[in-house]
Amino acid sequence: MASVALDGIPAAIAIGLGRVFVTHADSDTVSILDIQDRSVRARVAVGRDPGGLAVDPITRTVWVANTEAGTVSIVDVDNASVVATVPVGSRPRTVGIDPGTRLAYVANYGGSLSVANADTRAVTSKIPVDDSPLTLVVSAERRAACYSTYSDLPPNDNTKVRCVDGATSARTADIDVGHPVGALAVDGLGRTLYAADRGGNRVSVVDLAAGTVTRQLGVGAKPIGIAVDSVSRAAYVVDSGAGTVSVFGPH
Repeated sequence: MASVALDGIPAAIAIGLGRVFVTHADSDTVSILDIQDRSVRARVAVGRDPGGLAVDPITRTVWVANTEAGTVSIVDVDNASVVATVPVGSRPRTVGIDPGTRLAYVANYGGSLSVANADTRAVTSKIPVDDSPLTLVVSAERRAACYSTYSDLPPNDNTKVRCVDGATSARTADIDVGHPVGALAVDGLGRTLYAADRGGNRVSVVDLAAGTVTRQLGVGAKPIGIAVDSVSRAAYVVDSGAGTVSVFGPH
């Protein structure tokens, strides 16, 4: 449909509020694109080494994890400006927001999850974990955040997806999918989780209520990203080793 030129190397992307948001780790900025005319409307300076980001439709903001700064920048979408900078943990990589509980979760690669109130923008708790959270998604249905880890050091539990309850800080699931976990996504209902095999060519389908893998689907080589359409519930998988996108229906 279109190709939009960006001034910088794109690191992560999020969509919401009629906009597309792209972080640029090389320039410490976020580009804001208009979905309709596909133009770059603004470029906002954030913290050092921005990575994952999440849109909060209620406050009309986008939360950006600044990995090297140890902070989250909160950007007002309408004014294209940073309205708050929240200190979180060491090396934050990913952000997820539960619109029902109004909790924002930040996966800190240094070994913790930060939980913040999405309305007051204050960190309410920090959950220590014995691993390095790399990717994170939120299941509104389960009222939990689920994350994957990556570490070259023992015990090297890189095949597990862990879920925690933000209100109680209790771990609610510890699911071994049988392969190193890269990208994660949940369907629009928050009941099914998809976990990509970081070095392989498959995606595991996880029933979050049961905490079990129900299927493993073959995709292209080295899937690195997953997105789920909230209406059709179709999942789109970026196959970095094959130069393709795999698409499959709801499970």
